[in-house]
Amino acid sequence: MRRIALGLALVASSACSTLGSSPSSPEGLPHGGTGPFRLAQAEEVDVPPTPPGSTLFERTRAVENGMTAEGFLFYAGAEPREIEMPDAGPIDDGGTIDDAGVLEDAGTADAGPPPPEGPLEIDWSVFEPRVIVRSAPRAEGLGFDAGSEVLAATDAWEGGFVRDPWAVVLEDGRARLYYGAEGGIGVAQAASIDGTFAKVGSAPVIAGEVRRPTVIDTRGTEAEHAFLMYFERDGSLVGASSDDGLAWAEIGVIDLPALAARDMRDSDEIEVGGPGVIAARTEAGRAVIRLYYESRRANGQVLITMAGSFDGVTFEPLRIPVVQDRALRWPAPRQLDLRVTMLYMQGERGGRGAERGALLVGIAPGGVTLP
Repeated sequence: MRRIALGLALVASSACSTLGSSPSSPEGLPHGGTGPFRLAQAEEVDVPPTPPGSTLFERTRAVENGMTAEGFLFYAGAEPREIEMPDAGPIDDGGTIDDAGVLEDAGTADAGPPPPEGPLEIDWSVFEPRVIVRSAPRAEGLGFDAGSEVLAATDAWEGGFVRDPWAVVLEDGRARLYYGAEGGIGVAQAASIDGTFAKVGSAPVIAGEVRRPTVIDTRGTEAEHAFLMYFERDGSLVGASSDDGLAWAEIGVIDLPALAARDMRDSDEIEVGGPGVIAARTEAGRAVIRLYYESRRANGQVLITMAGSFDGVTFEPLRIPVVQDRALRWPAPRQLDLRVTMLYMQGERGGRGAERGALLVGIAPGGVTLP
């Protein structure tokens, strides 16, 4: 991945404490860890490099929406359905099916122009219903093994699947797992982050056609309430607040100006979504709420950017992307220390299995190399 040129916009914005500190040596990048991000190398994650930045060692599941809490990776996953494969032989599009029942590439001669660069859309109809999976970190590097199921759909409002996990550890050590489903946002709870999760109630805490709940415990910040949530609805980001993390009141749509096009390859922003939030600590010791999100463009591309806030209601936008790639989604930040932030994202797996997706991790500042 190429690094983003910083430009005057970032230099001017970096003086604002919600967006990270000013660039300085040795990397020449903002030490607040807000971005730009580079994809991790294979030796940093200790996961086979397909594609670069892969953080999850997964062979069969389709995956999406990865995030970390207390070192554990949570993501939505689904196993392939068992389907009857056709007999080996020629097929209409010029490809063939080999003896193992795998469609071989027909080549590019008659493929036409390449599709526009954009994020992977997984066809979930060919997989079993999505469940939420938890993975412990591998012994070496920043990668994770495949993990095991911790939550599945059991209630009618969920529509047969669960997705969009976001875990939060409370002050007393209990863990909450917020998740999305067909009818809204639900919550489960465990005695600890590695414990058994049980659903709280039999109805969504926020109902409707919403996606990607991202929640922070705001203790130590300047927010008015104990918990804040951000989620996607109708192409906008919506905030909600809570005193116990279970009963939520909507704050309203988060005011975020459209991210301007960078060059001729960019088209206009048509909506935003896929939020990921973190309560970070600045070098001055002040807590800042940083909201990463997708800027979705008219041509199908997605740019990832961020905005900062002290109270979690009024946000200051960065106004440039923090990731060079135009086809990554679902950013989920993790602050390692005052200078270094990691960003987990949804990408596309190369070669066979590309339709299953991949979970990638980026690092900022880009000049930092992690063991």
